Amino acid sequence: MRRIGPIFADSADLSSLGPASGFFPVSRIEPTVEVSFRYSDIDRAMGLARGQLVHSRPLHGLELDSFLTATREWFVRNRETCFAASGAESGRTLPDLEMEFNQCHRYLSGIGRAQSPEFRPRGIAAVASSQTWPWFQALEFSISNLMVGNPVIYKPSERTVFALHHFFLGLGEEIPEWKRVQFLPGDREFSRRLLCHEAVSLVLFQGAFETGMRVKQDTLSQPGKDVLLFLGAKNPVILDEAVPDPVLDRVIRDAFLGAGQNCRSASLLFVREKDFEGTLDRVHNRAKAFSIGTLEEGAWMGPLQDSAQADRYLKFIGISEREGAEIRMRGKPLSGKAGGAHVTPTLAVFRELGVEALKKSVSLQTEIYGPHLSVIRYPDRETLLALLGRVTYGRSCSFYGSVTDSTREWFSSLPYGYGAYQAGLFDLDPLASGRVKKRSGNHAMSGLALPALLSDCMSIG
Repeated sequence: MRRIGPIFADSADLSSLGPASGFFPVSRIEPTVEVSFRYSDIDRAMGLARGQLVHSRPLHGLELDSFLTATREWFVRNRETCFAASGAESGRTLPDLEMEFNQCHRYLSGIGRAQSPEFRPRGIAAVASSQTWPWFQALEFSISNLMVGNPVIYKPSERTVFALHHFFLGLGEEIPEWKRVQFLPGDREFSRRLLCHEAVSLVLFQGAFETGMRVKQDTLSQPGKDVLLFLGAKNPVILDEAVPDPVLDRVIRDAFLGAGQNCRSASLLFVREKDFEGTLDRVHNRAKAFSIGTLEEGAWMGPLQDSAQADRYLKFIGISEREGAEIRMRGKPLSGKAGGAHVTPTLAVFRELGVEALKKSVSLQTEIYGPHLSVIRYPDRETLLALLGRVTYGRSCSFYGSVTDSTREWFSSLPYGYGAYQAGLFDLDPLASGRVKKRSGNHAMSGLALPALLSDCMSIG
């Protein structure tokens, strides 16, 4: 049994918590890992963070460049062990891991452009992250705070404790700045107590809409606490004209890589009426072709997070059907896969969808968190705009169509925080600045804009 506990800022010997490499079994590791925590860990971490804050200062110039370079080099050197840890813990496949790694590398190579001598520490930042792309969340939320001088207390998802423990442990052993990030695993009540602690000035939460609303409710009585919510998604891909095969390959990737559990994943595919049937056939053929399994099997798509989520995913197929969808490809559980909730993908086809029907639809308005792609036919851009306006999430959108100034202007008017024009959702620049909209968050910003949002300022008259 491997025991995983917190990593405090005053850990004299971080290696006492376990080796930073090795012990990556081939099978899933939940039976061999015990997460150790106490609610008193929060008070200890807060005391250490207060001490850090007294001497805290922003990172900029050569110091910041050196920190980012060292972090990037550590990640590159430890790429294989990071992959093994995450693959063993959550069943993620190599294409999914490589996609996250590449986005992390792009982020580390460019975030230094956001540095400013005007940054001032805001206070102690408490982070509660989700299970999807755990390294990217850890890097973006931690580095953005470190750049402005905020000590960080990082609470991971219960499903990424093993991978992120290895990650923070290794970085803290080699790079002094990472000791200003304290790693505290725990349960839901632990997360609530951490985010509501009176010493916390900033809350960054990444997760489901319903959980984010509880965070907002729990912190309402603390008006001096800044709460940034990065919530769910129902991301559309728009095919406004006939597209070549490589574009459809990107659509399949955006919809099903990571089993559709990423906040960047595509859930809705809008296809222009004149190209609909042919495009649907081509999408269907591609959705049948990729392999499903584990990292060790060399599969392309891995499992859902657990059997409960698999059951929920399968129930939504019936909901889509009752709402008028033709189930062109029906997802089903795969037996014989060790330790994972493996399922096949679903294509739910809506040939005649009105604005009011979309507004009332449960399947089209809910983050299903699985490989479920709804394919929707639309006659013209006016109708499309009306449909998109009724989708309750507003995170990201992808568009393939004519390359003109008027089309680009039309696309930029869509109610989404991030847009991929003539590109896939997973190709979005990790440094792009935008605001998550509607149910996707409280207009929190990410990318190059995030550090300034976490910084304090003083007006002197």
